[in-house]
Amino acid sequence: MAPGCTPVRESLDSETKAGIARQAVAIAPDGAEYPLPTQFEIEAQMAGIRARAGGKRVVVVQGLGFVGAAVAAVVADASDSAGNPRWFVIGVDLPTPAGWWKIAKINEGKPPVPAPDPQLETLISRAVLERRNLCATASEEAYELAEVIVVDVQLDVLNRFVDSPDQIELGLIGFENAIRAIGRRMRPDALVVIETTVPVGACEKIVLPILQSERLKRGITAPVRLAHAYERVMPGPNYVNSIRKFWRTFAGLDHESAAAAREFLASFVDTVNYPLWELSDTVSSELAKLLENSYRAANIAFIHEWTLLAERIGVNLFEVIESIRVRKGTHDNIRYPGFGVGGYCLTKDSLLAQWGANS
Repeated sequence: MAPGCTPVRESLDSETKAGIARQAVAIAPDGAEYPLPTQFEIEAQMAGIRARAGGKRVVVVQGLGFVGAAVAAVVADASDSAGNPRWFVIGVDLPTPAGWWKIAKINEGKPPVPAPDPQLETLISRAVLERRNLCATASEEAYELAEVIVVDVQLDVLNRFVDSPDQIELGLIGFENAIRAIGRRMRPDALVVIETTVPVGACEKIVLPILQSERLKRGITAPVRLAHAYERVMPGPNYVNSIRKFWRTFAGLDHESAAAAREFLASFVDTVNYPLWELSDTVSSELAKLLENSYRAANIAFIHEWTLLAERIGVNLFEVIESIRVRKGTHDNIRYPGFGVGGYCLTKDSLLAQWGANS
């Protein structure tokens, strides 16, 4: 485990250790158990991270799920022309049974969840144990150090089967609390980049007012630097390259935010081969993500209906599709049969669009 990220239990007396042992634990998917930290431990760990990050350009990634952990690894692996790390990266998650094991795994130099792409484990191990420019913590103090804060926390649709848009319910509380935590601590000039898939209008109607309110409590009246740059992360054999070598669409709340977002994205994306696409406003970028996934969902659903029909009447649909695909430019991208629309994203994103349009 990297120095500065190490828990302080070893220095505690036996009575305190016994008390900690009785606490709840966070259990990783591989069965490893990590006792939940005390506030003292969180503060001590953060003090070590603060010392290591001193004088460096800091990126904080909020949320260490399958998107955030990989983004943190790729950003930490980015180097300047001399081969030096561009960023010191701090991952932040909650000190809860669902969040603490992710923090612990990263601080051991391991991906929170094993991935079929060996690059992910290599990047995290190298950044944590060799370059020492990647750490994870549960402390909100991390936001105080950040030049850029990337938001990768979950925002879910609670009911995915509805008859009308007014019945759609979102799990906004966690997302709003996460943004509020940033506003309480962020530097006045920090850039906040929303990668979470959000409803249309979320940056302007949800994120911006919360950040403004929390900053005003601290006497900060400077304009908020805010951008939306949705992720296209694909956990699979090309996990890392779906971040580093893939197209990105983004937009800023204003010209300054857009320029800062472009500079940040270009620091770890291969923009020579995968140019950035800047849209005119954050609403357009938010809609682009939802339209992109809804388009995919509709095409999968379309071919699934034909699959069911073909099976019922005894037709080999694969053979049929091959015969149709000869029509280049119009039909060569028709999908093959599969298992139908599924997964976490495709079944919710059109609902996020409807909710946002009706809010």
